[in-house]
Amino acid sequence: MGLRYKNGVFSVAEENNCPQYEKGMVFSVVDGALKLPAGKPTCLNLAREVTEIVSETETASALGVSRRKTRFDCGGCDGVIRFEFKQEKNFQTAQMRLLAALERKGKSDQIMRYTNILRNLDIFKTLGEEDMLNLAELIEVREYPWGFPIIAKGEPGMHLFIIYSGRVEVLDDAGLAKGELGPGEMFGETSILSGEPITNTVRTCETCQMVQLSYKNFRHIMHQFPALQEFIYKLMVQRIAEASRQRAAEVVSGLTGQVSEISPVELSQMINSNQKTGVLRIKSASGSQAALFFNDGELIHAEIDGMTGENAFYQCLRIKDGAFKFTSGLTASQQTKKIIGGFMALILEGMKQLDDETGEDEEE
Repeated sequence: MGLRYKNGVFSVAEENNCPQYEKGMVFSVVDGALKLPAGKPTCLNLAREVTEIVSETETASALGVSRRKTRFDCGGCDGVIRFEFKQEKNFQTAQMRLLAALERKGKSDQIMRYTNILRNLDIFKTLGEEDMLNLAELIEVREYPWGFPIIAKGEPGMHLFIIYSGRVEVLDDAGLAKGELGPGEMFGETSILSGEPITNTVRTCETCQMVQLSYKNFRHIMHQFPALQEFIYKLMVQRIAEASRQRAAEVVSGLTGQVSEISPVELSQMINSNQKTGVLRIKSASGSQAALFFNDGELIHAEIDGMTGENAFYQCLRIKDGAFKFTSGLTASQQTKKIIGGFMALILEGMKQLDDETGEDEEE
């Protein structure tokens, strides 16, 4: 009789640019239906592949044919995984059942331990018990020794890091510490959301315990838990504001520069946090002309390529290459324009749209 995959356990043996799953992930098929670990999104391509495998195997068994294939590929998008059959759930030996039970207990103990860690981090305190348990299956907790470079400038962002214990230092290009982060603080999220390389090297300055989320799992929970999404966006806005204070004096004195060095999000936040009045003009590399008008730091008008208002502002934030210039002051008629909307809400919505676009680009 051929292998019956209708009730089987599989694991991902190889992974190449898959937007959802990692190597080593284990999933099962129960009565022909795909069952993934808690918190993992269902991929329609994988579900379709599993359905075909089960159907073909049952047909082969009915004909008395033995199917020996144990490795299968799943594609249909830009990524691909190869998964392999591990065992039939209904035909385990006593030793296999004992090992499986021990493995489940070990995993259960680990999940409870990770859940307790998550409860002590402010970012996750809004989650309910079930959500906390699901999230605990997606995280990894690691310990790093003193002086360990956790991420390095120029590398691709692969993980979000949240400090559970210990401290890290953020290094400048000369390798000197320009800031420190402690328990409850995070780093690495900006690179994951933007798709850009890491901008600062981060090194432990004492033994640290880190909660880590892979970029796939991070992007998944960002969409699954809106409260976490808002928390992280607000944190990013706060960081931009803090970093901007050092450059604010230059901006209001008629600074010109390149968008690749200071993004429109940063520029707008700098102007708002310092309550400046003037016009930020941006000419993109593609030739688009944009203008953002601020009165005491509040956005009162936005325009780009014939578009105006709130949507024009969001379009301006999408510019990645080009030149900008901030000019202080507004005319009397310009100062009578009404505020478009609350600046924090505008920035958060703009960052959310940028994040959604980055996620769509990764999935294509």
